[in-house]
Amino acid sequence: MSADCHNCKQTRGMKIKHAVFGYGSLISTESAAKTAKNLTDNPFPCTIKGIERAWNKHSVKGMTAMGVQWAENGTCTGVLYPVSEKELSRFDRREIGYDRQEIPIENVDRIDYLDEEHYDSEEHVLFLQAVAGKREDVRIWVYVPSNPCPPDEDHPIAQTYVDIILQGCLDIHVDFAREFIEETKGWNPQELLTDEDDDSDDEDIDDEDGEVAANQALSDENTSDVIAWVNDRDRPIYMRADTDYSQKEGPQLDRLLRRHRPEFRRRKKRASVLKKPKGHRKRPELQTSNQDY
Repeated sequence: MSADCHNCKQTRGMKIKHAVFGYGSLISTESAAKTAKNLTDNPFPCTIKGIERAWNKHSVKGMTAMGVQWAENGTCTGVLYPVSEKELSRFDRREIGYDRQEIPIENVDRIDYLDEEHYDSEEHVLFLQAVAGKREDVRIWVYVPSNPCPPDEDHPIAQTYVDIILQGCLDIHVDFAREFIEETKGWNPQELLTDEDDDSDDEDIDDEDGEVAANQALSDENTSDVIAWVNDRDRPIYMRADTDYSQKEGPQLDRLLRRHRPEFRRRKKRASVLKKPKGHRKRPELQTSNQDY
């Protein structure tokens, strides 16, 4: 996607000192612009080695937000936004409960299946040059949850939040959206169990009266059946939800999710886990798009 003349004038002669890696809602340029309105609307799509995306950040809003975790053999697709130090401080304020950590520039790579036109803007050329030259003066930042936790019934995955991420992914490429769905961990909370969790279970089994082991086994059995994912399109949990987009494109997004994520079939309606407030009125249905993802 070529940058228009207006954007070319803005970026001509620019230098990149800092870049923020967007891997969740920040993939959506509209969502990112709510924090820093002067951001480019054409961020740099890339793959980062050494991290993996996961549903692992509990929000005070009562949902689980997107996070990443360091993983030696992991990869994560996302976008890079060149930012000023002032804009960087704004993202620090947005990403409460996350630690800003630096990514080595040698871990950044372009995405093979994207055509050259995705990388023809001046900003993208600068990123490609920085990556190829492993320039240490370009600092790449990622926000990592300070206290990672998997989704649970009190902090479910909110569909309106998923919709915002998919909106950004589909603006880039349908395969970009597919990778987000397939490679993100935590749709099933069991995916986020660690080796330490398994070791603690083994120790419990040796409890002298067996009571702890029995309780743990019952807990594991119940947990394995819990998919903490709710359809909140009628009453959004996510504070930056785009209700018009969710209502219009929801059927197509659901088809994409159903195709690539089996847990989708166990998604619940928000009304089934939370009481409706008094005076609740169902939103009028909007005409859906004919586009099939």
